[in-house]
Amino acid sequence: MSEEEVFKVYDRGEWKRAKHCAYCDEVFTDRARWDDFSQVKYCSSSCRRDAKQQRRRESSSGDKGS
Repeated sequence: MSEEEVFKVYDRGEWKRAKHCAYCDEVFTDRARWDDFSQVKYCSSSCRRDAKQQRRRESSSGDKGS
């Protein structure tokens, strides 16, 4: 999914904003502690960490070919 699409889901008796995680593609909803939901890309800290590790592996594998 190239563009972050925000949509509504019915969760625990109320409608909430939601979108897909950039790493695992799971649907996650907005949390009160997030000030700006548009800046959030990952559903959890583990997805954020795994995405960072994947980017590092991809960038380091490209350097070895030089």
